[in-house]
Amino acid sequence: MMPTPKFCFQSGELAISTPTRLYRIRGWPEPRAFEKVRDGDWKKCQPEFRLVKPHTGVNFTASGASSPCEDSCGPDLAQTVDAPDQKRKAFEAFRSQLPQRVAQVIEHFQSHQWNLLELLSKENAAHDLAESNAVLFWCLANNDQFRRPCGLASPAEYARPYVARRQREILGWLGFPESEASVKVMRKIIPEAITALYARMLRRAVADPLAAHFLSHVRPINSGVLGLACNRELLPFTTARLLAEVARSDEEIIRQPTADLLLDAIYLAVMSRLRLPVPLFVSVASVQEYHDRVIG
Repeated sequence: MMPTPKFCFQSGELAISTPTRLYRIRGWPEPRAFEKVRDGDWKKCQPEFRLVKPHTGVNFTASGASSPCEDSCGPDLAQTVDAPDQKRKAFEAFRSQLPQRVAQVIEHFQSHQWNLLELLSKENAAHDLAESNAVLFWCLANNDQFRRPCGLASPAEYARPYVARRQREILGWLGFPESEASVKVMRKIIPEAITALYARMLRRAVADPLAAHFLSHVRPINSGVLGLACNRELLPFTTARLLAEVARSDEEIIRQPTADLLLDAIYLAVMSRLRLPVPLFVSVASVQEYHDRVIG
């Protein structure tokens, strides 16, 4: 049986033990993260996994007294502590050490929170950008998703000279169209919807006239909207009416069920060599109907 990952928080540090790696992560006031492969040396890292989630309402002190102690992160821990509860308590304790304003900025993003935390700890102006345009702040802090690093500095260090610039200038530096229209699109994106993949797809999409038109006129922009408007295979069959319906759906906030269904239908039609034209879709129901015809 594969060993269960272990989690604990003690003395301001989140400790994670997996079958292949160990992590030691300190969040505030000087974020530091280290990892090592089993029997290897500790090295600095930038964790991509989610560190902070919205507060559950349970009180955990930064002392880590309510979390398993670091010495208990051994192979027998799963036998004495419920693993999901252990993980929840450790991450809640990690969150509790952060200033509330900082935690509230980063908690809604699903991944790549580390660079946000580091940039917020280094630049006061980063707070203003995060409050004004959260997804643009995410993109700036994670600029390594768009630009090839020229040295050994962290993405947060590269971002520091740009954090107080005009938002359209930040977009230009990241390779997006340097326009107010693109700034407005960024402001409409729900933080929960952005991922590294969709951020890169978005950069390409806002340079496409049709996708840019759709994104400029739909609100809010959730994961489902990104899944349709940023996918070159689906964009030709997408309409403003379909996007408006998807934008209102709670099921599409962090997932793309409509885009997934349409992709599946097109793939099956091609594989089955069906001579079934792909129409313009005006509703989620029309996507479902087309999928039913393909598999029927």
